[in-house]
Amino acid sequence: MIDPRTTNIVGQRVIIARRGSAPSDAAARMFGRGIVRVVDYQGGHFAFLIEAVGAIDQFGVGDGGLFQVTTWDEETEVAVDRETR
Repeated sequence: MIDPRTTNIVGQRVIIARRGSAPSDAAARMFGRGIVRVVDYQGGHFAFLIEAVGAIDQFGVGDGGLFQVTTWDEETEVAVDRETR
């Protein structure tokens, strides 16, 4: 998980994935990609407002839709997208 206290994450492309699986299962655990638009601190946890890049069924959004992921949700991982396209 990205630590927004030490990383300027706003504007970064990110991958949203299910936590806990081995790295070899990366494609199977990935929900989709997005761009971080806002980071907020809410009740002891960070919340990321993310703009979807392509449809992300897990969050019920289409391309360009906004959704929120928080550090409270221990099943979801947000990581910087290092893949170049």
